[in-house]
Amino acid sequence: MKTLLSTITFRLPHLIGAVILFTLCYACSEYDTSETLTYEHLKGTEDPEPDYRSDMPYNLNVVYFYPKGTQPHPKYQKRLSGVLTFWQEHLADELASYGYERRKFGLLRDVYNDSLVKIIPIEGQYEDYRSGSQNIKYIAEEVNAYFAEHPDEKAGPHTAIFQRGTGNGSGCDFNPDPKLFFTGINNLAYLIDYEKLDMKYFRNGTTEGDCLKVGSNMHELLHSLNVPHDRERYNDPDNFRECIMSGGGGRLSRQEYAGKVHITKAACAILDKNPIFQTTASPYYTSPEFGLDNFEFTSDEENIYIKAHLAATGAKPAHLAVYHDKYPAWVNNDYDAINWTTAFDENGNAELTMPLAGFYPDMLEDWAFIRLKLRIVFEDGTLESLDNFGYFMLNGKPRLDMHLNETINEMDKSDWQVTYIKSEQAGKGKENLIDNDRNTLWHSEWWGSPQIGKIPQDFIVDLGAVKTVNGFTFAQRQQTDPNNSGPLQVHIKNYTIEISNDQTNWTKLGDYSLQQIQERQIRTFADPLSLRYVRITMNSTYNKDVCALAEFGAF
Repeated sequence: MKTLLSTITFRLPHLIGAVILFTLCYACSEYDTSETLTYEHLKGTEDPEPDYRSDMPYNLNVVYFYPKGTQPHPKYQKRLSGVLTFWQEHLADELASYGYERRKFGLLRDVYNDSLVKIIPIEGQYEDYRSGSQNIKYIAEEVNAYFAEHPDEKAGPHTAIFQRGTGNGSGCDFNPDPKLFFTGINNLAYLIDYEKLDMKYFRNGTTEGDCLKVGSNMHELLHSLNVPHDRERYNDPDNFRECIMSGGGGRLSRQEYAGKVHITKAACAILDKNPIFQTTASPYYTSPEFGLDNFEFTSDEENIYIKAHLAATGAKPAHLAVYHDKYPAWVNNDYDAINWTTAFDENGNAELTMPLAGFYPDMLEDWAFIRLKLRIVFEDGTLESLDNFGYFMLNGKPRLDMHLNETINEMDKSDWQVTYIKSEQAGKGKENLIDNDRNTLWHSEWWGSPQIGKIPQDFIVDLGAVKTVNGFTFAQRQQTDPNNSGPLQVHIKNYTIEISNDQTNWTKLGDYSLQQIQERQIRTFADPLSLRYVRITMNSTYNKDVCALAEFGAF
């Protein structure tokens, strides 16, 4: 506002009184886009070109896309500037509420009227939108072509694209056209504008207010800023909260939900490092190389615990978010994933305690399968995901006891032998279990005598002499591509360990489980064990009746 006043006084000194009047009117409502006295009424015959600027090094690009031969909905710049300003303030408040620095994301504003945000109108080359998912591709091509032709217009790595909606204009039917995709993907948010998308209706109790799609559009914007679906935990202290990323965005504009619609702390951890929230320029999205070289998931009657050490080259890890999502994920699309988050210390260590009291009752039912998803947020805004973890619930307690440790030194296997195996496929034999190569694998027989190759399967390894062992290591078949379900489904899930010194008298150590991950998994015992032979019995897989394993070792 200081810039606005000084500019008007310099250009129009004879209108100082009018400026004061404008200032008072402007202060009446931060987001009201109804007709009020604005700079347009003061400037007389002068018509300076808008001068859009920002104090932030990176800003959200805002585009208005409409088909050829049509026009944007009326007053789109004023209306959407109000919506964007609200999003700025709301997300800054959310960051502050979880203890992060209160920062607004960057937007370019007109220095002559800072209530107006820069919105780039782009008229498409076709007279209608494309069909289905082709519309996203088509709009992205148009927008990217515009920025390629006008590189100085691109102010940051993220772009919000408002599509001209085809509904009745009230908001209750703002997107009846199936061609208009409503999503956020690949740093692009595909949003929808309609005639009454206007903050003057916000929480005013009218039909337009109840149908106002401010929160729904923000949901998709957040996706384009790398925020996934999630929801609040069961024991939320407010007792009633709606999460924008679990479907609560539609209620944000209703008066009865005032103060009750939020994003989670995990979402804020992602925004905290997003480039458009930064106040100083620095390299972003550099894709640092990293590895979890020490990782433990354990549980007891009340909590789930995680300890992790992450070694990274390039940008440092900043935050760790852990999501618990009840399967089947394809039904709810992660909308019901509860989460916790913590910060990495200077040495790349992170620890979390996650109380079971935060789980919803259906997540605690016997045999409920929970998929664990890790989100690692780096200082440069990079977000990396590790999704191939899971566990079951039994008697209200997680069956979760997982250890990874890439720094342990395995025993030399040169004098080892696999003395027995129930079944092996030609070309994928028992010798691959102890060849120190995770890219080779043993597979039970699936061709020729498939009955022999079915679960359960077992093998015996002779360590060559009686040795002191602290634990065993396992590596699953390395192909974990979710688009190829076969290699995933033959991964070992539950297994049994027995040890012996003579291959006649066996001592059972316990029943355990493996995760669907490529990293080496370890089973450490409380005390060192003296043994020569070990028998591993594979009792179940992740949905196949044959199984595979890449590597077995000891330390």
